Amino acid sequence: RLQTAIGVSLLLSFGFATPGAHAQPEYQVADLGPPVAFHYDDWNATNAIVEANGLMFFFQNDGSNGRELWRSDGTALGTFMVRDLCPGSCGSRSWFRGPLAAVRDRLFFAANDGVHGLELWVTDGTALGTTLVLDLQPGWESSFPAVLTAASGQLFFTARGANDVVALWRSDGTAKGTYRISPEGVSFVSLTAIHPGPGFLYLCDAGSGAEEGLWRSDGTPGGTTFLAPLRCFDPYIDHSSNAALLPTGDLLVSAAGALGGEELWRSDGTPGGTTLVADLRPGDIGSQPMHFARLGAEVVFTAGNGAGEASLYRSDGTTPGTTAVALRPGASPYPSFGPWAGDGA
Repeated sequence: RLQTAIGVSLLLSFGFATPGAHAQPEYQVADLGPPVAFHYDDWNATNAIVEANGLMFFFQNDGSNGRELWRSDGTALGTFMVRDLCPGSCGSRSWFRGPLAAVRDRLFFAANDGVHGLELWVTDGTALGTTLVLDLQPGWESSFPAVLTAASGQLFFTARGANDVVALWRSDGTAKGTYRISPEGVSFVSLTAIHPGPGFLYLCDAGSGAEEGLWRSDGTPGGTTFLAPLRCFDPYIDHSSNAALLPTGDLLVSAAGALGGEELWRSDGTPGGTTLVADLRPGDIGSQPMHFARLGAEVVFTAGNGAGEASLYRSDGTTPGTTAVALRPGASPYPSFGPWAGDGA
């Protein structure tokens, strides 16, 4: 796997999944330049290196070109800046932390070339194949693409359109194939996460007014509808780690309803099928479930017990099937900012 290290070196870690294995060997793939000033991306979970078409993509500042998109195939010769979108030291990656999303063999990302504002771009890993998808806010103004999510061979994201309303969009990487799919006039400015389901998307913190909360979308304006007034839990980390899909396609999510704090909820994509699973800590604060991961037919997660500690839970999506996992005396899950390691099987 590839990872960025302190400074601007790119390291390659390798090893075998051997029981009892310890530290894995690492070697430097490329020296990307001298140390540069700290950037907001450096500690944000959405800045993970993303793989597309066998290449690893990431944003980096080499000390002379500003923060731009880079690629690597794991070799020194194959590690280089894809394109200097904002020529010189300005950098196309501003303070805004829009994520990267791989859709088939291409990568979508948000960037500012200094001419079009912060807009949606797509690349195949080459300079000539790196193009602006669509200037949703013509000129130097920005549409601020966010929550970039791949599903069914398409990209789904939020952006501010010509009417200044933040809406849900989809794109196939072309201007003609990029269009709004949320209802006209409904703001999606607060949308925090998109979770691909079985033939549709679950949308966290979407909509506005009386219809703000959990939505679903089948990728069409008519099929993008409100489910329930739930506020998804926002612990200032990667929002995707606060929900997971059961084998049935139902969503388990950490959310707050009208009567209490953040607890475990389940949705099958219908208003009637969106219900509270377990109230693990009754009251306004709630147990605040997080760090979700699929494990066979169940989902494991951590939740607060009211004593300033976290407990490990497992759930099959039912109230009786949501139980604490017994740990050895004195042990408790560490509330880290990273996801669990697992393959979902």
